[in-house]
Amino acid sequence: MKQALRKAQRDTRRLEGVNGELKNQVVSLEKGIVERKQMRYGRNNVKRDGWGRRDHNNLQSANKICKEKLFPKFKFLPVPDWKKFTPTEKGTLCYQIWKVVTVPRGADGEIYWDNRMIPIVNKKYVEMRSNLNSAMRRRWQREIYVLVNVCFAPILF
Repeated sequence: MKQALRKAQRDTRRLEGVNGELKNQVVSLEKGIVERKQMRYGRNNVKRDGWGRRDHNNLQSANKICKEKLFPKFKFLPVPDWKKFTPTEKGTLCYQIWKVVTVPRGADGEIYWDNRMIPIVNKKYVEMRSNLNSAMRRRWQREIYVLVNVCFAPILF
């Protein structure tokens, strides 16, 4: 009886150790899946397939916070730290956006950040920088046009 109890306790400890190793393996495999599924951060990588109402609301909220709070202060995103999932650290981009975003039920926050919010923020920043560059280019061209007309028109005509 005592031997059977000892053997059962040894088996239980051994199985708990194996279970812990398997849990660690599952966690590392899940991280690998997330890393493989991450989207590239190009200009038009916001795929809206399978988006729900909450995703569209999060898109509008993230665009608004980027436009009104972040872009006036920071013209460029801090590379590569802005992509990190840090919803509890004040002062990070993730924290600022996480205050206005709601994660859908059943979704992991880190996966949602990597696959939805990073492409949304990146796309908005690319669009805003492009608009700023275009406005600056138009203004520069107008100034050159005025300069040419004021300085060189009397000489040429």
